[in-house]
Amino acid sequence: MKDSSIQWTDHTFNPWIGCTRVSPGCQNCYAEGGYGRRFGIEWGPGKPRRRTTADYWKQALAWDRQAARKGVIPRVFCGSLCDWLDPDVPPEWRRDLLELIGRTPNLGWMLLSKRPQLWRRLVGQAAKSGGAFAARWLAGEAPHNAWAGTTVEDQRRAEGRIPRLLEIPAARRFLSCEPLLGPIAPDLGGVDLVIGGGESGKRARPLDIRWARDLRDRCRDAGVAFFMKQCGSNPVESGRPLEMKDDHGGDPDEWPEDLRVREMPGAFRTPARVKTAKGQ
Repeated sequence: MKDSSIQWTDHTFNPWIGCTRVSPGCQNCYAEGGYGRRFGIEWGPGKPRRRTTADYWKQALAWDRQAARKGVIPRVFCGSLCDWLDPDVPPEWRRDLLELIGRTPNLGWMLLSKRPQLWRRLVGQAAKSGGAFAARWLAGEAPHNAWAGTTVEDQRRAEGRIPRLLEIPAARRFLSCEPLLGPIAPDLGGVDLVIGGGESGKRARPLDIRWARDLRDRCRDAGVAFFMKQCGSNPVESGRPLEMKDDHGGDPDEWPEDLRVREMPGAFRTPARVKTAKGQ
């Protein structure tokens, strides 16, 4: 069922395209540099986002039906070309996204944002626009089929974003430490998964292998799953470049052996009986 090139997910879903840079991790944004130009979408505050098509949204319903037949819970990453907590998105779009999550109980949605501090306000707006799923979540009912995650590329972002992530009711929570731009010592209490990775592309900033090892060790000590996604295009060890054939440093066979760690926490919590929504 996997149709995403992102190693830690099965599907990728983008309810809309477009965003605004908010921190150093956005400096070489592949979405803005590639897909933004391709679709003529300008990144930035106040710039219009482009909602994806109705047929595209129906894919998630098809994934859900397929998952129900197979008795599996595939992971869905939302989103690679946007931020689901983007304040420049109409509340009705976010309401529709959350309603879609509610209609696909057989999918495990991984909701990643660089703006966890906006969760209450923006989900509240979605609830006010008629979103029943949003209203239940706002009331503290953590959805069984959605994980809340935030990007943590450096220590400052770890200190600023993780406490706000922990305020979000969630079945599980995760950190995306990609691109990892320096050593970080995150507080992992309440976190279930940490994804580590270096930056890719011609302008990739270095990934010091020591940073990744330290993050792996912190996860091990805290009993948190660690998933090394890639070493990026500019990995270094002991001050010297690590040559890799894979442009993104994504082939584990080329990594130092001790970094070949790709763990996942337990499956999404699922009701005893899960059926596809009526009318799908």
